[in-house]
Amino acid sequence: MPNLLHNSVFSYQLLILAFFLMPFTEISSQNFTIEPIRIEYINPDTHKLTTLTEGLCDIKAVELSRVDNYFDIFFTKHQDDDPDDINYFFKLYNESPSSNWFSFEDELRLVGLDNGSYILQIIGKTNDGLQSENTIEIHLEVPPPYWRTWGFFLLIGLVIVGIISLWRVYEYKVFKVQKDKDLEISNLEARAYRAQMNPHFIFNALNGMQAAMLLHGEEEFNKYISSFSKLIRDTIEMSSQDKLSLSDELQYIQNYIALQALRLENPIHLTFHIDDKIIPEQVFLPCMMLQPIVENAIVHGLIPKEVENKIDIHFYHQIYFLKCRVIDNGIGRVEAKKQSEGYETTHKSFATKIMKERIDIFNYYNKRKLSFSIEDLYDEDGKANGTAVNLMVPLEFKSRTK
Repeated sequence: MPNLLHNSVFSYQLLILAFFLMPFTEISSQNFTIEPIRIEYINPDTHKLTTLTEGLCDIKAVELSRVDNYFDIFFTKHQDDDPDDINYFFKLYNESPSSNWFSFEDELRLVGLDNGSYILQIIGKTNDGLQSENTIEIHLEVPPPYWRTWGFFLLIGLVIVGIISLWRVYEYKVFKVQKDKDLEISNLEARAYRAQMNPHFIFNALNGMQAAMLLHGEEEFNKYISSFSKLIRDTIEMSSQDKLSLSDELQYIQNYIALQALRLENPIHLTFHIDDKIIPEQVFLPCMMLQPIVENAIVHGLIPKEVENKIDIHFYHQIYFLKCRVIDNGIGRVEAKKQSEGYETTHKSFATKIMKERIDIFNYYNKRKLSFSIEDLYDEDGKANGTAVNLMVPLEFKSRTK
């Protein structure tokens, strides 16, 4: 009887112990971990297949090759203590976490990933729906192509800067030298044109001395000599300058016409018309640009005419330009050409030709171009009534010596 009681108590204790241990046994059978058994990938440094079989749980990141990126991870189908099959699931994302899981057997192979950073997560589940207590997480890095790296952009930037720098140096040493040579040649040509113009003017003035002596006598001849010497001095001073204020140019034109009037039977009536917007002391013209125009008007237009001689010079202020318009009431270009045919071989006017060449040189230095045009004027009956010459001069222009 005591043994029976003792056995009953022992059985009761075992039953109670089994009751308390049963949940723990159930839980332990539900918890399992997953661990890869092998990882393969193309090493970006050696460009060869690399296989890892140890310390796989410590691998948190893998850098793949930018060209042949390949990643393969292997798992076992069964746990040692659990005969049930394990199903594996993964998700791969590079920015925001993905909510979609995809199943695979015991091998997951990733090939041809675009460049960027990825997170690979893997979990396991049994056939009974039990999930592994751990999640495998590996960061995969696929470098961008070399032509999309910051180093490549920096290299391209340095190459561009180097090319620009070399070009600037080349331009400075070659093109600037050539440009300076052109500048020097054009400067010498401009001075030569002015030197050519001055003897031409002096030649015409000396011819006027004889006419003044014959027409007006010794007293007028002395006035002519005095005016001529003053004009020669002004001309020599102007020859060393590249530009002249409008006020100085007008004074020079007045002296020149006063001298030329002494050789004519009829006086020359000169009138200036200046726009109110123009301040003569602050507006400049290329040196001796108006004088050839006035000389042509007198020599070829007024001298052959036997009536009252008039020259009107208008100055208009336009956007970026000063417009000069010289009008004479001479015989016109057609008639002047007819009268000059008899002595064309012995007399040649250089004024227009020289001025056009000077305009070409002026335009070589300036973005805004100087222009020159001639108009034939006619009266109501269609008869020649003089000539108008238009000269468009930029308000701002570069000097030849600068």
